[in-house]
Amino acid sequence: MLLQHVVRILGQATLVGSLTSACLIPPDRVLIEERVNSAPELDLPTIDPPQLILEVPYDCRRFRVRANVIDKNDTDLMYRLVAFDGTRQRESDAGSITVDEAGEPGIIRGRVTPGSDYPLLVEKADVSVNTDAEAQIGVLSLFVTDAPQWLVPPDEVDVTESGLGEIVNPEVEGFPPYSVTEVRWTVLIEPEATLGNSEDCLK
Repeated sequence: MLLQHVVRILGQATLVGSLTSACLIPPDRVLIEERVNSAPELDLPTIDPPQLILEVPYDCRRFRVRANVIDKNDTDLMYRLVAFDGTRQRESDAGSITVDEAGEPGIIRGRVTPGSDYPLLVEKADVSVNTDAEAQIGVLSLFVTDAPQWLVPPDEVDVTESGLGEIVNPEVEGFPPYSVTEVRWTVLIEPEATLGNSEDCLK
């Protein structure tokens, strides 16, 4: 049984996961070993920001993204924050984390810089330049994987327009060995200035 792109709405964040499992019992009732790759699991109460829609003033310098993550099979994970403005993807932040074998979660600490991650949307929402500016919509994704390599490596993220959440995942005996978990937010760049603090300036 192959389950892909499992989507669950839990709490207020949209959690998109991908996992692979198989359990085969042939007619002669000989049990074939179950092959399971558990996807990285994000602790939903720790996801920050928790809201589904992020209201971001056009002059916001940056805001943070944090989450705790565990994995039942792997201790070394990677994450990538990806901004999408409707035209192309950009890497906001990325890194690697270690999950304790005793079950202690790894902690993701990332930052998003709207001016460089959503330049076209920020320009269109800048009311100081255009008094008729309107709110602009983008997407922010947090990808977490147990794979050792992204399909688009770090030195190529500035020259690509898509695929930043995909991994190198060759099948081993017919089963993909790695998984990706995604948390996705809608980003609303608003034509309103921050109220004094442009750091962690979500409304």
